[in-house]
Amino acid sequence: MAAKKDRPGQRRPTTGEAAAPGPGARSRAPWHLWPIAGMMLLLAGGGLWDYLNLIEPNTAYIEDQGWGPSGIAYFTDYPIVLRLLWTTALLAAAAAPVLVLFRSRFAVPLALVAAVAQALLLVSTLAFMDRLATLGPFTALFDAGVAVVFAAFWGYCRYLRARSALR
Repeated sequence: MAAKKDRPGQRRPTTGEAAAPGPGARSRAPWHLWPIAGMMLLLAGGGLWDYLNLIEPNTAYIEDQGWGPSGIAYFTDYPIVLRLLWTTALLAAAAAPVLVLFRSRFAVPLALVAAVAQALLLVSTLAFMDRLATLGPFTALFDAGVAVVFAAFWGYCRYLRARSALR
């Protein structure tokens, strides 16, 4: 039987060399995908825990945070538009890392939605609800940090998509 010859211009990978993925193919998941997505899920889980305790509001939880009666009043009269923005931020923040774990390209826009919604929520509450005076600077800085982390996660998702790790 005759040996199979390569077509002209085609090169076979040598020992230890991986075949280049074709268009539309995805590469292996990088090792860092799992811990980063896991950390983002933990962050989103903490946000969901806060949301469930604050949206009602749970007065004992609010007092444990050190916000007292002004914090209870703040979350009792939370405007519906900001509730929707908060809900959007949390749902996108929880869904994006799950989609990364499933290696879906839809994680990229959801991570962007999470970061933008978190930033808009922070700016709106600082500007119109006197958040800084009611909840203190630590809470505002923490929430700003969350927005920055999700913006970085969006960049990471873009990196994964560019490297064909998301499909």
